Amino acid sequence: MDELQIPVRYLEIDSWWYFKGPMQGVTKWEPMTDLFPNGLDRVQQESGWPITAHNRFWSGLTDYAIQNGGQYTFIIERDDQNRTIALPQDQLFWDDLFANATKWGLEMYEQDWLDVQYLMMNITHRDFYAAQTWLLQMAAGAEKNDIYINYCMSLPREILTSVMTTNVNAARVSGDYRLSKDNWRLGLSSYLSSALGLATFKDTFWSSDTNPDHPFYYDCMIGEDVTDPNIPWTVTYRYNGYQSRTKSGFDCISWYDLDLHFTAPNLDLERNACRNANLSPSWGEGKPWCFTMANLQSDPSSWEWESCDVPVCGKDCRRGDQLGDDKDLPPCQLVPEPNPTREAIVSILSAGGVGLGDRVDRLNQTIIRATCREDGRLLVPSTSVRAAPAQLLQMAFSGIHHPLHPHAFDIGEMWVASSVIDDFFIHPILFFSEIKDFQELSWRHLASLTSD
Repeated sequence: MDELQIPVRYLEIDSWWYFKGPMQGVTKWEPMTDLFPNGLDRVQQESGWPITAHNRFWSGLTDYAIQNGGQYTFIIERDDQNRTIALPQDQLFWDDLFANATKWGLEMYEQDWLDVQYLMMNITHRDFYAAQTWLLQMAAGAEKNDIYINYCMSLPREILTSVMTTNVNAARVSGDYRLSKDNWRLGLSSYLSSALGLATFKDTFWSSDTNPDHPFYYDCMIGEDVTDPNIPWTVTYRYNGYQSRTKSGFDCISWYDLDLHFTAPNLDLERNACRNANLSPSWGEGKPWCFTMANLQSDPSSWEWESCDVPVCGKDCRRGDQLGDDKDLPPCQLVPEPNPTREAIVSILSAGGVGLGDRVDRLNQTIIRATCREDGRLLVPSTSVRAAPAQLLQMAFSGIHHPLHPHAFDIGEMWVASSVIDDFFIHPILFFSEIKDFQELSWRHLASLTSD
């Protein structure tokens, strides 16, 4: 990074580095030795960067639980499909976990999958205090070890618990990046976190338009080889591209217009893209599909659907040259980032950090260096950006915005933030993108730009 003159100041490690069990739940939150034979402390010592580390929900097979031969109190539950999940209820567990993590340079703990941890357990619905105890013990253990916490995929009830802590200081208010068309739209979702005094964080982004040889960013679907793709729902496909036409040429109906993105929030049902959504045995066959004739005024049993003709990664096409795909296959189409500059601007205006997701050789120095000073200090505003009243009024009363759409892509984004200079001068910041049909505006439509 020094050679590129990019002043990186933290290293974030995502979910690939620790031990997991069934359903990808965490069994042991320690670095896998085949990835880090010399430990994470060696990485921290060599780089000099403090570490931000990701975690997800706890597996019922976690090594830490007394039930599995560990030392700590966990509530373990098993569902009718024999899937297990666990919830820690032991202050000593968090004290010890974070004390050990400080040895390899942990400064911020990113608790992801908060919604899954809560929603998949019965105890969090039956007991008033189980979930609160989990979050407050986590915060207390982090505070004892001078570690900050960033919430991700949090429910409102979880993010509200942050007011009872002193070291939960940030919350991710966007979905996973995955080159989503709408991941950057956080003007609405930042309201709650910023009102609670948290720094809002947008997920990572690409500073360049393409990053070849990444397995998930080609316009093809990833499937397991051990199952038969011709037998409905026996193969697990992952497709997050934007093909929106079926194999017979029908245009897909938006998932938003059918209110299914709220019904199944974990299925990445974005706009009218084909998805491998197992919503009902009557719909889909395991491959990406969409509805071709459906509306909320008709009985769902009459809705018509069809599969989409999406190539299978590594079978129908080849992803780059470094992923082991058959070199005789035609190349898969890369999914590009349409606007890296906007991604960087939104990241800096969110005030919660700038996360670079490129390969090192694809980093755009010009875009990245514009987000910070030479010493790496981010040029963030004093208040996190949020949608201006003008946008909210347009969404509510213009007749243009569809009330079921979770974003304002049908009218455009108009956001406000501010920076306080010398504890006195308030400098307004305005952000506009994809504006469609706004009329003349007055300052009162742009909100009070005073500091909070």
